[in-house]
Amino acid sequence: SGVSVGVTAWTISYDGVNGLVRREEVEKAVTLVMGGGQEMVEIRKQAKELGAAMKKDVESGNSSEAKLIALINELKAVKQGATTRDKFNGE
Repeated sequence: SGVSVGVTAWTISYDGVNGLVRREEVEKAVTLVMGGGQEMVEIRKQAKELGAAMKKDVESGNSSEAKLIALINELKAVKQGATTRDKFNGE
């Protein structure tokens, strides 16, 4: 469920036709969003639930934060010429 508008396949186009979202697709999505109805109530509910879950995932002290900090530290070490493997090997 959800509002879908977009390109379904990546293409390279020189004629300006391929890869465009058709007017009918945009109209359908806008009508769905603006029209409300039970489907939009469900979409909004799912969006709120997803937002709450994402907020919880990035709160201080959880594993996502720790993994992000570890990634940042690893990138800093690589930039400085040392990798985690070097550190473990005593180099």
